[in-house]
Amino acid sequence: MDHILSVLKGELGIDELLLEVVGSETNVSELLLAIQQLLWKEVEFEVFAEEHELGSALICAICLYHNNKLDITDVRVILNLFYTANRLSKRDLVRCAYLTLLKTYSKPIDSITFFKAHMRDFGVNSFDFIEVKTIADELGEDTSSYEFVETKYQSVVQRPEYFQDIIENSDNDDLEELQHWVDADQRSLITDLLLSRRVKIESKSYEDTLQSFEEDTYLQQFPLSHDVLGDKIAGFEPRTIDMMTELADIPQSLTMNWLPRFVYSKPELEENVRIYYPGGPHIGHSAIVVKSNFGSFMMDFGMSVVNTSSSRWLPLMDKLDFVLISHAHMDHSGSLPLLYGSERKLPWFGHAHTRVMTEMLWGDTRRLTWGNVDHDVVEADPYLKRLVSRGSILNALNNFHDFKVGETKRLLPSIKVTSHDASHLFGSLGFDIEIGGKRILYTGDCNIDKGATFPTDADITLFDSTYFERYDTYDPAEVGLKAALESSDRILIPAFSMGRSQEILFELKKLGAEKDWTIYLTGMGGKLASKLNITVGRSPTKGSGGTIIAPTVKPEEFVEKSIVIAGQGMLQAGTSRWLFDDTKEDDRTSVILCGYQAPNTLGYHLLQNHNHLLGRYQQQIRRVKMSGHTSGGELDKFMDNLSNRKVMVHAPEGAYQNKERQDVEAPQKFDHMTI
Repeated sequence: MDHILSVLKGELGIDELLLEVVGSETNVSELLLAIQQLLWKEVEFEVFAEEHELGSALICAICLYHNNKLDITDVRVILNLFYTANRLSKRDLVRCAYLTLLKTYSKPIDSITFFKAHMRDFGVNSFDFIEVKTIADELGEDTSSYEFVETKYQSVVQRPEYFQDIIENSDNDDLEELQHWVDADQRSLITDLLLSRRVKIESKSYEDTLQSFEEDTYLQQFPLSHDVLGDKIAGFEPRTIDMMTELADIPQSLTMNWLPRFVYSKPELEENVRIYYPGGPHIGHSAIVVKSNFGSFMMDFGMSVVNTSSSRWLPLMDKLDFVLISHAHMDHSGSLPLLYGSERKLPWFGHAHTRVMTEMLWGDTRRLTWGNVDHDVVEADPYLKRLVSRGSILNALNNFHDFKVGETKRLLPSIKVTSHDASHLFGSLGFDIEIGGKRILYTGDCNIDKGATFPTDADITLFDSTYFERYDTYDPAEVGLKAALESSDRILIPAFSMGRSQEILFELKKLGAEKDWTIYLTGMGGKLASKLNITVGRSPTKGSGGTIIAPTVKPEEFVEKSIVIAGQGMLQAGTSRWLFDDTKEDDRTSVILCGYQAPNTLGYHLLQNHNHLLGRYQQQIRRVKMSGHTSGGELDKFMDNLSNRKVMVHAPEGAYQNKERQDVEAPQKFDHMTI
């Protein structure tokens, strides 16, 4: 890994590094294939580790990304894989991340600034200050201004029982910087301390308090609401509230808890509404934070299904009033337990189906993490540990509140939310939010093709742009499935468990497939069908068709006239991968890909006709058009009808940079929009 520092210092070029570490072009080609096989899970990590020098493989992967042979997502997945297997130190992970981002920046940026901006994308959390500081020193950067952080950080890590004393005896500016490096619980305590120091409500008039907010950059991150003020609301004069109009549409279970926010609120105050995008602009880990003097809330809080990274944590997340979850897919709900721990009271709203599915998904994340990630890594990472903590998951589920389609709820004095059917996943919702006289429409993931309708006159619309300016030509599901039924002895359908598996089953039923074929719905897809009481058909008898819900299907059970719908939808693991590998020499087996295929996955490279895979797998590979997202053509019509600001979220990499429409805005990950 010392070679990396040479590149960061400008002493060695990327191509020189690649040849120095790997050797000849032939070795590079062989290692590229080995890395791809690791990404496709054709080889187990331990087998890969035995056959290849891991340091060389990591550097090779990064250099190949610089030479456009691998995707940035590939590199993140590889680094995450090495780190969670405890085969890569935090310091070397930081070095590798720096080297990767050199492709984006013309020269190495300030290391500590880089860390705060990017390291969450590479699976490193805020407890790694010493590693970052060490590398900054090695690069000759001036880090003298961070002497306080280093000293206090080490004290906090070594003697956490003195944390409260440490922060109480520290200056405000120093505490603001320390916030970036401590874990979520400690950050929350710093937040409370800074707010209590800056907001002296007892001794200030209301006008003086407002002036403090206007002049203090730290306070400007937070709304002027009950949650921020804590027990220091005595300086506000209570107002009379209209029980019939203001409290009538508040969830009854929250009325007593939220009453002080209404009594002490000042809804007549005017302030711009700010929208932050800590989850970034792309598909992966959605999160949108909305802040104003009327309160703050977040829409979705997801986790990447590709490299398990989460959204960047904003201090404002410590002071949210509520959370809206559009649907249960992991990239929209997967990080929600991070907000809770075992005690926090933070209401979140979604459809009842979303509650059922998140419970299943979070439990599955917990099981897979403890089963596949080195336990020392989990214990050392406070974020990962909280994510898979039984207490965090249970507390998050206990904070759930049902939001029915078409329902309107007043969630704060000047914040009213109306839900719309998004036609994406069971219970998926879009939200029309009235806040301080302005309106924000967030579609969530939606499918206008299947009937989702939204108002078009909001002040700003944040819309699902998965197929923005993309016009796929794949066969419709009905056409592809019918062709497979006519030309195959057996059919394997890798499908996402939440929604897609059940949709595929419905399409097969429309074709009458269960009359002659036995259809298996396996794993979580089958469990969900049972939990949501989705009718799957009659149980088969010998020699007849029908539908069976089963935990899995063994290769010997995958016989003629059988169809298996199984996770994982990108053929990376699970029953679908097991059966796919077992039938690789059978050209009478059809494999139908019916969902998004991430760039680093086996499913993606099968569709790209990768030479190695063409020689290995002989099945009939089909791709059918079956999406939970609005098609490119319908999305164009929707955008044309919007009367005000249009902001694309949830878009593939590169969609913003190459967009042709000039009337659409693209959010920046670390900036905010004002309406």
